Amino acid sequence: MTKEFRLLSILLLTILIVCTTVVGGYSTQEWECYEDKDLQFKVKYPLEWKVNSIDTSNGTGESFCFTFVGNSKTALPLLEIEVVKTSESIELIEKDLNDQMEYYEGHPSCNFSEVRRCAFHGQKALEWNVTDSLFKQLQYSIAVKNRDLAYKISFKNSISDWNEEWENTIQEIKGSWEFLLKSD
Repeated sequence: MTKEFRLLSILLLTILIVCTTVVGGYSTQEWECYEDKDLQFKVKYPLEWKVNSIDTSNGTGESFCFTFVGNSKTALPLLEIEVVKTSESIELIEKDLNDQMEYYEGHPSCNFSEVRRCAFHGQKALEWNVTDSLFKQLQYSIAVKNRDLAYKISFKNSISDWNEEWENTIQEIKGSWEFLLKSD
């Protein structure tokens, strides 16, 4: 084997390896994992995103909000996870969403799509979109069976940046989601 052929083979193999590790515009080596055992979830997010968690229950420990932000100046793209301690079923959450839809119908600048039932990692869930003149948001509400936790997962980006790369990123994040069993 000539030296040039070996170098070319190594170069092609390197390109092949790099090309097969790219997922959704981000290298799989550039992802970080966030885990919260108390709130029983685990998710991957792009490494360069900034993570914040906020107790939104005024210290009672009843609800929390996590934001994963791609650009801190624009606050986009955004993954937001709200976790609420609740005994509500998915049917009660659906009623609340239908009430929200009626509210948005009175605001012509927002387009609140129909709520659709779906499964999210084996749990009953609701999916819907909210679009206004600048932003688009894909949301999921999940009430985990036999637990007192409900999750709302939102993906938000500007309409101009809502493209195939962003859709792939959403799929990667959704695919990485795990509901954890609480360890006592």
